[in-house]
Amino acid sequence: MTLLVAVLCVSALGGENTASRSESAAFKRVSSEIEFLASDAMEGRGPGTEGIEKAAEYIRDQFRELGLASGTPDGTYFQPFPLSLGKQLTPAGAHLVLEHSGGAKIELRLGKDFQALTIGGDADVSGELVFAGYGISAPKIPYDDFEGVDVEGKIVVLFRREPQQDDDKSPFDGKRVSAHSYIRTKMLRAAERKAAAILLVNDPYSTEKAGEDVLAPINGFGGASRKIPIAHIRQSVLDRILATSPLKTSEGETLRDCRAVSAYIDKHLRPVSAPLAGWKGSYQAAFADKKTTVKNVVAVLEGKGPLADQTIIIGAHYDHLGYGGFGSRRPGVYAVHNGADDNATGTSAMLELARRFASLPEPLPRRIVFIAFSAEERGLIGSKYYVEHPLFPLENTTAMINFDMIGNVRDERLLVYGTGTAKAFGPLIEPAAEGTGLTIDAKAGVLAASDHWPFFRKKVPSFHIFSGMTAIYHTPDDDFETINVEGVVQAIDFTEKLATAIARLPEQTQFVETARQRMPRPRRGVGNYGFMPDYAAKVEGVRVSAVKADSVAAKGGLRQGDIIVAVGGTTVGRPPELIRALRSVDRSKPLKLAVKRGDQTVQLELAPLASAKPEQSDKQKGPKGTADAVKKAKDA
Repeated sequence: MTLLVAVLCVSALGGENTASRSESAAFKRVSSEIEFLASDAMEGRGPGTEGIEKAAEYIRDQFRELGLASGTPDGTYFQPFPLSLGKQLTPAGAHLVLEHSGGAKIELRLGKDFQALTIGGDADVSGELVFAGYGISAPKIPYDDFEGVDVEGKIVVLFRREPQQDDDKSPFDGKRVSAHSYIRTKMLRAAERKAAAILLVNDPYSTEKAGEDVLAPINGFGGASRKIPIAHIRQSVLDRILATSPLKTSEGETLRDCRAVSAYIDKHLRPVSAPLAGWKGSYQAAFADKKTTVKNVVAVLEGKGPLADQTIIIGAHYDHLGYGGFGSRRPGVYAVHNGADDNATGTSAMLELARRFASLPEPLPRRIVFIAFSAEERGLIGSKYYVEHPLFPLENTTAMINFDMIGNVRDERLLVYGTGTAKAFGPLIEPAAEGTGLTIDAKAGVLAASDHWPFFRKKVPSFHIFSGMTAIYHTPDDDFETINVEGVVQAIDFTEKLATAIARLPEQTQFVETARQRMPRPRRGVGNYGFMPDYAAKVEGVRVSAVKADSVAAKGGLRQGDIIVAVGGTTVGRPPELIRALRSVDRSKPLKLAVKRGDQTVQLELAPLASAKPEQSDKQKGPKGTADAVKKAKDA
């Protein structure tokens, strides 16, 4: 009886019904806070920016105004720790010069024609140039770019990724990204053959698909891992080399540019590796660590009674990707990554719960510690630092509740991971959901992908509150306009009741080791209509980058390349406006779209989703999850 009463108890600040939620004071507070934290002025809350310092100070000031005590002994609320921002070029910079025996000389411009890559470490090499295809050695296929060519002491020129990427029947795992595409795999193969260095070139298939040839960021493939220097050059540089020293096929065909080379390999699945006659290169680069100091922001609300020394942690990371680069899914794009969903939503939820619990007339039986973690995007560094330097004993920590990405609740469904990490947790979920309008998708295990993970590894029962992956994850399009604020408030209402119930448990929770969960895939079709917007296209409207076969969109006549300019009579000019418009439509009725198709504007009508056949689930589609996909995309 005690548990049920505790679960249903909602503070005066929360617990609004569904009809009034968008007009509530909580909605207005949370909406304003997310918009502020995700504003351009916060510079994407990237480590080393003024924006992340402003965010830390804002969180601290909110804790102070609520009357919460500092969770740190010095009273500052800040738990600082050092952070490496990765390798950066020293003032000496990087230099790459290519010369031909006939007198031609190409002095490449850093950041324009080439990029030094930290993954290869320092460089001071010179040698003859050898083209080695995709740098793949796969005897089982069989395919070997290194067969018959001597690369020892030479600088090898390699394409990124792999042949036949658009072929379902490709021996390189069809259209999936195989391990042969990984940069580290290519570096290993070249190092095994004692190559002096690598010049990496974007593969023509990918650049044609993207419409541009973009150089990777300096840290785009991570830190130094293979002792072979590597630089990224533009296709135009290799085209100049091939124009002077073309490659010859076994049939006697002459290949004078990148596209001709990749087209031949795709067609015949046969390497055309060979020395680039007369060409040699010289590459120098020196890197050094760039460091900064960041901080977790910690506040405490003490409990009252015999369980007051036990702690519940409510946390969320407040950092994001700054202007891109490290972690961005838009390599080469220098733009503010506002991180509205990831994780301005979680930060605001943590602060809203601090407001609600601080307003209670009587303290809860257990202490609640609120932590805004930093450097989560760099590898959970802030939460790892906390568990190694805990401000409150971990052995007396009853639960850790982590908010990370709760801004895209769809169909009032919320993911809650970690329900099996303590025996007492399972029975609390359903009562906590009552009255919120949410359906809880409960997962016993946790993801190894956010700040709850280090606590879980220390055997602290842990929750992860999550609304799911999206196609704009880790892109500059993760803006406030895409957030379902009502869904955020629903998630807060649920978690308030969950945390209250945990605080009133009669005994300390006992940790249960559960299986690691697989990361869900990003939502691929907007609103389940079965089409994907092109978030990078610079057009007035929203270009459609893909339409799934047999989907509602396909059956309604939507085509790849169409530019959506209106939804149900509402003009849309950018992807966030499209998402907002689709969120407001009645899915039980036909969806009317206006699209530009060439010089014409075409009116389309898509069938109601309520009568549509459910699409095959991601689980049915294949075993590879988002965590694998993101890693592969980064590695490739």
